[in-house]
Amino acid sequence: MASRNTIRLFTTTSRTLKNPLQSAADAVKKAAQALKEDGSIGKQFTPSGKIGGTAEKVGGPLSSKGAIGKQFTTEGAIGGTGQRAAETVEAKAKDVERNPQRAEAEVRSGAQRAEKTAKRAVEDFGKGARRTVEDANDRTKDAARKF
Repeated sequence: MASRNTIRLFTTTSRTLKNPLQSAADAVKKAAQALKEDGSIGKQFTPSGKIGGTAEKVGGPLSSKGAIGKQFTTEGAIGGTGQRAAETVEAKAKDVERNPQRAEAEVRSGAQRAEKTAKRAVEDFGKGARRTVEDANDRTKDAARKF
């Protein structure tokens, strides 16, 4: 027996939908904030967080002043890279908020470049396939001549 459950494809609520680009910018900004030192992920690596706190208890090279642990601070190679990446991404998301038209134009431009690259790749693949078929035909003709 068939199920009588139906799926509503459209909603009739009066809720205003956000610009998809703006929604993406908000999501990216939230993700970036999570990676920062005071964010939900970044704070786990601080001496008071779960991961950093455990490393502090172990001490030695894993403490925040140790050879390994100091790499995870905001000044260290790993933590600093994460912090800078989060700040850069957050700044880009703010740029989208400030000037959505420019961001949309950049997205369209990137999509056009990707489309051209994909077309070129398909053409190159087609040319290569034709050459392979031609080579196979030539080899077949050469082999037939030998008999």
